Amino acid sequence: MLIIVLACLLYVLTLTTPPEITGWTVKGGWNPDYMTIGSNDTLYEFKGNEVYTGVRDLVIKTKGNEIRAIGNDGNQLWTLEIPPEWSVLNRWELPGTTPEGSGYSLWSYPMFDESEGSLYIFAFKRLTREDIDPIRYEAESELNISYNNTTYVYTRPANQYISKPCKIMKISPDGSVAWEYPFNMSLCKWNIGGLTDPGYVSFDHPVKITEQSDRIYVFHDYTEDVLDKDGRLLFSIRNISDPAVVDNSGHIYAVHGESLRAYSGQNISADGRIPEGVYVDGYLTKMASDPDFLIPTSIVEAYDYDGKLLWSTDIGYPAARQLIKYDVWSRYYTLPLYANDTLYVPIYNGVAAVDRDGNLKWITRPLNGRYVLYDVMPIDSKGNVYLRRAISSDSGASFLQLTYLVVVGPDGRTSSDAWPFYQYDPVIGEPEAPLVLSGNDGIVYTTGAIKSAEMNMIESKAFDQIVLTRRYPADTITAYDVKNRKALWHFTIPKSDVNTVTINRNNAATILRYVPGEIGELNGSNYVYGDGTFKTEAYPLKPMSTNIIRVLPGENVVYIDYYYCIVETHLIVNLSRCVYAKGLYTVDNNGNLLCKQQIDGFVTGTAVNNSTIYYRTSDGTMGKGTVNVMAGIAIAALVYLVLRFLVLGTVSRAKSRLDKNENRNQVLDYIIAHPGSTTYEIVRGLKMNLGTIRYHLLVLSLNHKVVVHQDGGKYIRYFKNSGSFTQEERSLLSLMRREPVRRTLKALAQKPGISGAELSKELGISDTAAYKNVNLLVEKGIVSKETRGDRGYVYSVIDEYRPFIVGVTEQ
Repeated sequence: MLIIVLACLLYVLTLTTPPEITGWTVKGGWNPDYMTIGSNDTLYEFKGNEVYTGVRDLVIKTKGNEIRAIGNDGNQLWTLEIPPEWSVLNRWELPGTTPEGSGYSLWSYPMFDESEGSLYIFAFKRLTREDIDPIRYEAESELNISYNNTTYVYTRPANQYISKPCKIMKISPDGSVAWEYPFNMSLCKWNIGGLTDPGYVSFDHPVKITEQSDRIYVFHDYTEDVLDKDGRLLFSIRNISDPAVVDNSGHIYAVHGESLRAYSGQNISADGRIPEGVYVDGYLTKMASDPDFLIPTSIVEAYDYDGKLLWSTDIGYPAARQLIKYDVWSRYYTLPLYANDTLYVPIYNGVAAVDRDGNLKWITRPLNGRYVLYDVMPIDSKGNVYLRRAISSDSGASFLQLTYLVVVGPDGRTSSDAWPFYQYDPVIGEPEAPLVLSGNDGIVYTTGAIKSAEMNMIESKAFDQIVLTRRYPADTITAYDVKNRKALWHFTIPKSDVNTVTINRNNAATILRYVPGEIGELNGSNYVYGDGTFKTEAYPLKPMSTNIIRVLPGENVVYIDYYYCIVETHLIVNLSRCVYAKGLYTVDNNGNLLCKQQIDGFVTGTAVNNSTIYYRTSDGTMGKGTVNVMAGIAIAALVYLVLRFLVLGTVSRAKSRLDKNENRNQVLDYIIAHPGSTTYEIVRGLKMNLGTIRYHLLVLSLNHKVVVHQDGGKYIRYFKNSGSFTQEERSLLSLMRREPVRRTLKALAQKPGISGAELSKELGISDTAAYKNVNLLVEKGIVSKETRGDRGYVYSVIDEYRPFIVGVTEQ
């Protein structure tokens, strides 16, 4: 009877307790150019003012040059209008010379960082006609560059730079400007749009802003300026090639930069200084247009919290700037990259790994072709590095080419086989391979590639089949584990969402996101477009595809912003057929559909953070959705565990083959290697299903292989049950799983008797954060607190815990 009751209860819970999905929609009335989510799920929206240019006059549309903050309940917190002569949204182009000879152009991407409700944002003083008119008519000079027995001739402005005011603005949580840090930035004249359009500017000397531990790091003009929390300049690090990276201790890591030229009158000899395998003509162009251009060297440098040089290491190969995709640009656009307590230095055919003390751990260079960091997903949380085979800069059709991924493991070993994929739709005749949409932490999200006869034209026979079946290669999203070479799940657009229609003047605007030209009519044997007439036999209808498919990984969920359309062009009312699908889908980590958001227009912007998504649509709607996957299955999972493992005897069967289950052994090995891990940390570490992890933890617990420790009522942590740790040590290890507490204990163990202010400086954090962590440890009886004259209170690790803490922190 108990089994029957539990089974019925499980059935009811499964049907009636789906994942909790909450949200709201409001009519916002505007469409921002950029959206991002900050602390407390605050939505920040940026709108740039429009710039119009005439023959002589520059007209700036002042309305819309603003930033808005919206709370997680949909209410506007504040709005800040930026004076029209300043811009926080520019055409932004990454430094133009890379191993493939080109860079991404990122439009309307603000340079900013956010912390605890405060925005730190870069503003640029707009160019005017007065700035660029003298450039258009000033004298020019001719420059000859000799390289490899070839002379290249360039014409350039006599004076190649102008200096423009810039500033960093701190915007407080209430929307007021707390302070401004002004500086001038050198702008190369060649990077002003043809010297005709002041609104079209490219910064080849990049800007990057990072807020960390109450310090603001501003990279510009090959210099890293370090500011305190009040915007005062503390120190600068000069002659570094790219934005530096900062670790949790406040140590700064950078690659030294040097000029790529040696003058000999007006001739410049590269003299072998162009790094191996790079786009030579692109580098020579940079030398001509931008004499101050610095290239990365093979020297990696580390600086302490006060800007003092700690060490300098020559890795033997020059570092190489990499292309980083828009979605992960803010995180990975540094040189070197930093993750997993390791510095990763991309080189011109591979990558090097350096530890935080400057020791070279390994260097790898794949032999079958030239490889660069994978711009969608450079590194994962397990220490794997992903490299993509570089595409020749002189191919002329790089977007049509098949490319490959290889994986470099944490030990520097490269996977023996390469995984093929497309970055853009290929042409007919290319081999079968998936089309990659995005990636995150070792998983890439792909769809099927449409084999186009031309750029985005579909064969007529293939289109007829699509109309008939409402199925096509791009209708399925696949999550693929690159490291282990396996598909994790597939999600197919529901057939009910794939529509087949004939275009008319009423439905075109709701179906076609981009209308390819005018809409015409059939008149006898002619197509009529306004005053134009074309013979039907001379211009047959051809299917053309348009798609915007974005996969946005969150925490325990994946959002899919989907639009796909194939329409016959020329557009002829009541004749052109169309197949389309659109929607905003939410799926779980197994690819199961959780919900579909009803969208009347088209999605124009999204921002994702953990399990929350904000979106804007073309009809002026703003919406928010939050998915709590665990809320709906927690009770059902508990009943399921009781039913399956306690009542039906699965535990006893599992016990008989306890050591023979590979997944269970992986769970136990992970706990041994990471004592004090929570269930969710094990899920993330092993990339297993949550239910599978819970099952194996239950079996291991019942068989006394692991012990459970309650961490302050908030976390359940697991340890190996072998007498390895006492109860006190388990409590201490649980505390040390929190990174701020771990760093605090390490500092106190290394420097006993330091004050709170000294601890704050040592860790590179605010006084408030330092005192919060150390007071917690005092309350737990792990750290002693003593009065020491004019220094106030000083802190030390209690002697009985110090050897254990030292041993753990040095691992």
